[in-house]
Amino acid sequence: MGLTNTPMAGAHLSVVSGNFVTAQPIGVSDGLDYGFSGVVRKIHQRAINAHTASGHIVLLPPLGYSRTGELFNLQSELLAAETAAALNAEKLVYLSSEQIHNNENSAAAEALAEATPTTIHDQWSKTDDADTDRLALLGGVLHACDTGVSRVHVLDCMDSNALLQELFSRDGAGTLVSATEFDTIRPATIDDVGGIIELIEPLEKDGTLIPRSREQLELEINNFHVCEREGMVTACAALICAPDTVVYQGEQKKVAEIACLVTHPAYREGGRAEQLLSQLSSIGKQQQIDLLFVLTTRTGHWFIERGFSEAGPEWLPQSKEYSLQRNSKVLVRANADADSSAPTPIIAEQY
Repeated sequence: MGLTNTPMAGAHLSVVSGNFVTAQPIGVSDGLDYGFSGVVRKIHQRAINAHTASGHIVLLPPLGYSRTGELFNLQSELLAAETAAALNAEKLVYLSSEQIHNNENSAAAEALAEATPTTIHDQWSKTDDADTDRLALLGGVLHACDTGVSRVHVLDCMDSNALLQELFSRDGAGTLVSATEFDTIRPATIDDVGGIIELIEPLEKDGTLIPRSREQLELEINNFHVCEREGMVTACAALICAPDTVVYQGEQKKVAEIACLVTHPAYREGGRAEQLLSQLSSIGKQQQIDLLFVLTTRTGHWFIERGFSEAGPEWLPQSKEYSLQRNSKVLVRANADADSSAPTPIIAEQY
């Protein structure tokens, strides 16, 4: 409403509709004549773009006109997917009574926050043919992903706050389907220093981490890797190669330290620490690192569950200073992949 004392006071919105969709009949399939049920033949994206560029809202009913003047009923989910693809849309949002759950056969199934097209296809293939609404939604999501739409959002149509929460919060309100990774692990850059400081500062204050100045982080930034989500650094870790070797089982071994492994409190259930540890282990292999070690005061069990074992401070390379006041546990592991089945820690940081 554009009335006084309403949120849209003084606004004037123009909604336009028209013959923007050319359709064709489904025809006869398995002996059944589908009559005036049709499929999209063409989306007239130039006309749609012209209207949106003029500030109009384009309304597309689930109808299409054939070149012979007939009117066909279209499946709205597929029409939305076809339109999004034709307009090169980055996002397609479905407001639906159907939701995407983590386990369709469970009474306690919860809505998935994130999913891949493979997950959607698996659910689509397991859906009963009689559940036409669900098949239509999953089919539309898959078609949108297959035709180049980067991200598809499925929101609860009964939640009046769902759209705002999905678009303006990092974790959203519904299910985000994307063919790309939601989190990216990459080498840190100087621009990530601020994000790393936000992660480690609370742990420095409570004594979990040794304080690091911004200047020190900038000098050591090449040692860091970060996990990034929607432009936010959600986890970080550093691989610091020792300049000297240690004697291990009678042989000289190259060693490196896993340092400053920290996960944001809101993202500690996603296995990001596990992924960072695996990534740094792989980098260590490329650099011919034989052993990895950590100094930890609170998360020793998490590392032990991933193949580390306790060693004394005398084991450390001479280049590594050990603080007797902190009395950190020294844990060491041969540089091999950790057990991926181990649980994710509640706190994923060390020192």
